[in-house]
Amino acid sequence: MVGNPSGEIVAKVLIAVAPVALLVTIVGIVDAWHGGAREWAAATGAAILGLMIAPPVVGFALFFVFLHSPRHLADARITLGKVSHRWWLATGAILSLTAIGGWAIFATSLAQRLPADLTAQAFQLLATVAVPHLVFSKWIERRLTRGAGQFDMA
Repeated sequence: MVGNPSGEIVAKVLIAVAPVALLVTIVGIVDAWHGGAREWAAATGAAILGLMIAPPVVGFALFFVFLHSPRHLADARITLGKVSHRWWLATGAILSLTAIGGWAIFATSLAQRLPADLTAQAFQLLATVAVPHLVFSKWIERRLTRGAGQFDMA
């Protein structure tokens, strides 16, 4: 992800932690299966397998498109309640344009500092998109804990 020799330290740490993380994930999947969440357990198992077999960008894309994003959007729809389809489209368009604009500014202003490795660039871009994603999720969560429990933006 770093795209330079100092990234080797990060890689070694991740390799050292990976077996424990994988074991914890497997225990969680088995527990979910026994708890009745078989669809989630199977999807998570398939996503983890994809992350282990496929190249990093492909594995992450499969995980994101087929597991994280649909579940996250379904949870958001439940959380937000009566939000109009227009609001969903406008929010998606604004956030997408903001991410693309942020990437364009970042890539053009720091082009000489970016690693030549496209995989490293892809994961660095994902890291920058994660921050607005988490901030927006936290904002929704705070609004819900202060309000009546659901948005009414129909």
